[in-house]
Formats: sequence, C-alpha cells, structure tokens
Amino acid sequence: MKSRRREFLAAAAASTVACGGRPSPWRFLTQQEADTLAAVCSRIIPADRDPGATEAGVSLTFNPTTTDIRIEESQTPVAALVDQVNMQITTSLAEETLTNINLAYGNSGTVAVTAPGASQPGKSVLTLSVNFASLAAVIIGKNQLGYARVLSVPTVMSAGSVKTDYRRAANSRIYPLTLSAICPVSQITVTDLTSIATS
Repeated sequence: MKSRRREFLAAAAASTVACGGRPSPWRFLTQQEADTLAAVCSRIIPADRDPGATEAGVSLTFNPTTTDIRIEESQTPVAALVDQVNMQITTSLAEETLTNINLAYGNSGTVAVTAPGASQPGKSVLTLSVNFASLAAVIIGKNQLGYARVLSVPTVMSAGSVKTDYRRAANSRIYPLTLSAICPVSQITVTDLTSIATS
C-alpha cells in the first residue's frame, strides 16, 4: 500500500501529541527525534516564495461581538454582553489532491474512481456538493515550557472563500482552507502539557 508523504507527516505529527515516560515532552519521540522530524518536514516542503511545512502553520481568529448596556445617567456603557463569537482556523493546502480540494470546497463532495478499460482512461472525478459536512479540528503547537499545547474544536465546517490560481505547474496551486467553529464556545478547549508522565 502506497502512502502519501503528507499522510505520513500527519500521522507522525499526531503521534507526538501526548506525553510519555521518556525524558521528552513527546509520547513516541525523544526530543532529538522530534527535532529531526521537524527538519525532515522542512526539507520535504521547503520554504521558497511561500512558507514551508514548519513556517506556514495555521491562523486562529477569535472574534466576539458585543452589545453595550447603557443607562440614562451614564454617557459610557456600564457593561457589555457578548452576542456571538466567531472562531475560524485558516491555513493553506499546498498539495493538490482531490481529498484536499474536497476539504477546501466544503468536504461534502464524492470521488468516483473509474478503472482503465478498453478505450477508456482511468480517472477519479470529484463531484462537489453544498451539503457541507462537519469535522473536528485539533491544532498542536508548543507552549512556553516546550511541551505540547493542544487546541481542540470538536465541530467545525469548511465554508470559507477559496481562490486558487491555475498555472502551468500543479505544484504552484494553493488551496486556502477556512474552518469555522459551529459548536458552543464552552466545548472548545486549550490544553497545555506542563510535564512528562511519571510512569
């Protein structure tokens, strides 16, 4: 079974989330191995005119809107109520696969695969849909102690504006991805690991 390099990197990155019994903040890697993996990611997707694998990262936007509470005796608000909160996670998908295109366009499409046959080439066809599927999102970074910081958003939807410039080289196409939180704010968590496991 052939594995795509980004699937490997995603699996490798996911395996480094929790803490383990070694003197390292990573569960399956020593600190040296984690540094090596980061260097490998930078070599596979190096920085050029665009950020590389380790520089690009993701952006998180947390945007609450408020309504002022006023009373007649005061010219300034006496309090403010939060009306709504919009949270978005944005990044770019640089590998042009039907899976990534589908994710950028709402993650609701279907891929039909046709095997090659007599006078028919093999092909995969992505058919888009507006019945956007919900997903879960996890962002993993490092905190000030050098351990993992994990932001977990249990329900998001890929519903952002996507602009992709088609050029001659397929590797020049970037698919922007915007994931909008569609769950109560109270379900979103940020977890900081503060030490390694003791046993």
